[in-house]
Amino acid sequence: MATNICRSLWNEFSSQDNLAGFAVHTAILDLTGLLNRVKIGRAISPPNWLEKAREYLDAYCTSSMSLPQLSRAVERHPTHVSREFRRWYGKSMIQFVRERRILRAREMLLLPERSIADISSACGFYDQSHLTTAFRRQFGYTPAQYRLTRVHG
Repeated sequence: MATNICRSLWNEFSSQDNLAGFAVHTAILDLTGLLNRVKIGRAISPPNWLEKAREYLDAYCTSSMSLPQLSRAVERHPTHVSREFRRWYGKSMIQFVRERRILRAREMLLLPERSIADISSACGFYDQSHLTTAFRRQFGYTPAQYRLTRVHG
C-alpha cells in the first residue's frame, strides 16, 4: 500500500495537469493515514458525508480543485477524507477524478461536432496530447481511434 502511494506520488511530479498539488497533498495524507491506521469495524456502506465527497468530485472533476476545498464542502478533516475515500472506494481521490475526466471525454467523443482539442480542454486536460496519453493508458486506444469506431464505424 505504501509503495503504491509513493509510486503514485512520484508519477504526480511528472504529470502535466492542474491536479498536481491536489494529488501530492492527498498522497501525503494517505501515507500519514497508513502510519496512524487503527483497525475498526467496517460498516456496510460509506457514510453520507463520503458519498457527498464522491459526488462533489464527480461534479467538479473537470475543474481545478483542492483538498481543503473538498474538506470544507463535506465538513471533515482532509486527512480523514483522504483516508476514508481510499478505504471505501479502493482508489485515491486523484485516481477517481482522472477516471471521471477520461469517462467524460469518452462521452463527448461521440459528438462529432466537437474537436478532440476542445474536448480535452473541457474535461480538464492540459492539452490534446495529455488526453490522448491518458485515454490510451485507460482503454488501449486513442480518442481518435475511439471516435472512428463509434461515430463513423
